Amino acid sequence: VVAERQMSQLLRNSLDRFIESLPEREQILFKERMVSEDKATLQDLSEKLSLSRERVRQIENRIKQKLKEFMINELSHSPEIMEELKKEV
Repeated sequence: VVAERQMSQLLRNSLDRFIESLPEREQILFKERMVSEDKATLQDLSEKLSLSRERVRQIENRIKQKLKEFMINELSHSPEIMEELKKEV
């Protein structure tokens, strides 16, 4: 249980660093479209950010790719998380 909480905290800290690394517009999109329990629609965000829905979708996909790359990098540099993941397998 302690290890799970520590791993959860490490992942949460990594996610916070990821969010801080994004430009402001991407932070808004990430938080409102991907993290919020009440997810914003493409239409909501297109109006809020003065972008087309298609552009919001493209940015969303780019953020997902950035997140994937960021987490792979974070995991490869975090022996604690890697050890916990090995235990789970």
